[in-house]
Amino acid sequence: MGIHRLSDAPLVMVVAKADEVEGKFGMQVRFSDAEGTDLYISETAASRGLARLNLNLESVVGKTLHFEQVKKDGKTYTNIDLDGTARPASTPKATGP
Repeated sequence: MGIHRLSDAPLVMVVAKADEVEGKFGMQVRFSDAEGTDLYISETAASRGLARLNLNLESVVGKTLHFEQVKKDGKTYTNIDLDGTARPASTPKATGP
């Protein structure tokens, strides 16, 4: 299927393979599914996200992950969650009566 860009849309993927590769922007982790979709994330962001889930490049294989990019304060962050445990979207605070 090709390369998926998180800037286009979030992605839910059953990881068939995860490996470190040298990319255009330095070391990256390539997540691949059985259909041929590849997702490249910086090695730093991938390591942090996987560590938060108590996973590594070997143990993530077979897991269903939800990937998304979030922009905050002019910076872009990559979130990785187990599918079904994604962070709830922020909602506006209720105003008084």
